[in-house]
Amino acid sequence: MVKRVGNLMPRIAETENLREAFLRSARGKSDKHVVMEFRDHLDENLERIRNQLLDGTYQFGDYHFFTIYDPKK
Repeated sequence: MVKRVGNLMPRIAETENLREAFLRSARGKSDKHVVMEFRDHLDENLERIRNQLLDGTYQFGDYHFFTIYDPKK
């Protein structure tokens, strides 16, 4: 049986979690303009995202579906 945990958003929106998410997502993309711009104002951007997550106004992007062929479909 899977234990269900509720109200995770405050834990997800912790500044250190958001910072770690940024660092992971920026790996291999540090030369891209949008990543450099975001990093230049990292603390302000993370605080804005944190506030939006906590007040429910954050706009999530669309999902991108793809098929993995490794070694078979």
